[in-house]
Amino acid sequence: MGFVLAVRQFDLQEFLGIKQLKRFTKNQNNHVKIEQYTFTREGLFRYMRHPLYFFAIVIFLFEPRMSVFKFLLLVWLILYFWIGSLLEEKRMVNKFGEEYKKYQQEVGRFIPKISLVFLNKKKSNRS
Repeated sequence: MGFVLAVRQFDLQEFLGIKQLKRFTKNQNNHVKIEQYTFTREGLFRYMRHPLYFFAIVIFLFEPRMSVFKFLLLVWLILYFWIGSLLEEKRMVNKFGEEYKKYQQEVGRFIPKISLVFLNKKKSNRS
């Protein structure tokens, strides 16, 4: 369920590379990176900065029959997501500056900060 919620907050065609393939076949901007970063604190992004990575790891982590191959794949995914998140966050800081740095301090990368979860529940109960 969490994975579905995380995926709904992304442009799925861009994420899967479909839009890049369309641009490539139309010979549009093949040598120019077209990445439109947006910054949001809505939905799951209130609790963690990379919900899609988190839920992808959870899906593999709770595999009922963990073989050596699946375990190595899990380790590779964790490393891939960790390094990818570092690079992505560097770009986000370059684009959004102090606003994103503040977000990094307030919200966990992959795991929600417990204090933030309880704080958001208190705010919603007051409304």
